[in-house]
Amino acid sequence: MDEKISKLLIELKHKENYVRQSACEALGLLAGALTDDDRSEVLPKLQDAVKDEGTYVRIAALQALESFWGALTAPERTEVLSTLMDAIKDEIPGVRKAAYKTITSISCALSAPDRSHVLPTLLGALKDNDEDVREAACQNILRICDVLTATESSQILPSMLDALKDKFYRIRRAACRTLSSIYGVLTDAERAEVFSAMLAAVKDKDSDVRGTACVRGAACKTLSSIYWLLRPNECYQALTAMLDALKDKDQYVRECGFMALGSFAGELTDPDKSEVLSELLADIKDEESYEVRDAACDFLISIVSRLQGKIYHGVDK
Repeated sequence: MDEKISKLLIELKHKENYVRQSACEALGLLAGALTDDDRSEVLPKLQDAVKDEGTYVRIAALQALESFWGALTAPERTEVLSTLMDAIKDEIPGVRKAAYKTITSISCALSAPDRSHVLPTLLGALKDNDEDVREAACQNILRICDVLTATESSQILPSMLDALKDKFYRIRRAACRTLSSIYGVLTDAERAEVFSAMLAAVKDKDSDVRGTACVRGAACKTLSSIYWLLRPNECYQALTAMLDALKDKDQYVRECGFMALGSFAGELTDPDKSEVLSELLADIKDEESYEVRDAACDFLISIVSRLQGKIYHGVDK
C-alpha cells in the first residue's frame, strides 16, 4: 500500500476530530488515484468514519464516499448505499443533509431501476424536521430532474406540491423551481395540478414579508418557463396573474412579473395588447425601482415588435 494512504488510515484513528476529518477529506481527493487493492482497504475505514463521534468527521466521510462512487464495484456500491441509508437517520441535521446530497449525486449515475429504490429516500427528506434538510432535499431533487423518467417525475409530484405548503419560504421557492423542471414530462392532469398550484403561489403570503415575496417571484418565473405548454385558457389565467404581480408591493415580484409577462407577449391579441400597454404605461411612470422600470421596458420592446407598426410613446428607458 502507498505510504501516503497508510498514513491517512492511521490518522483516521487519531484522537483529535480535526485530524480525522482532514484524513477523510484527503482520502476523498485521492479516490481516483487508488488501486483496487488500496480502495478495498480504504472503503471500510471511510464507512466506519460515517459513524465517528465527530460531526464534521462524519460529514467529511460522506463526501469522500461520493468521490469513490464511480470506481466502485457492484458489491461495493451496495455496501456504500447501505451506509448512506443509515446516515440519513443521524441525529445531526448537517450529517443528514450531507447524506442526502451524496445519495443525490450517485442517483445521477444509477439506472432507472436502481434509482427507483433511492428516490423514495430522497423524497423522505422533504418530511425532515429540519428546514435546512428539507430545502436541500428540494434542491437535490432539482439536480436530478434531467435524468428522471416521466414515471419518476410523476412519483415526486405529490411531494413537491406538498413542499409548496411548507411553512418555510425557502422550501416553497425551491419547490417552484423543481416543479418547473418536471412540468414538461407530466400528464395533462398533472400539469393542471401544477398550474393551479403556481397561480396560488403567485399570491403566496405569510408573516415573512421578504421571504414570501421570493416565493411569488419564483412562481412568476415558473409560469414564464412553462407558458409554451399551457392551454389557451391557462395562458389567459397566467396572464391575469402576471398583471396582478405588476401591482405587488414588493419590487422583486413586480420585476419578475414583467420578465414573465414577456413570455406571454405572443399570446396576446391586438386588443389585449392595447389594453395592457395603456395600463402599463401609466404604472411605469410612477415606478420608483430602476430594476422594475428596466424589466418593464424589455417587456414593452418584446410586445411593440408585434404591434404591426403601432408606436407607443411615454416611456424613457
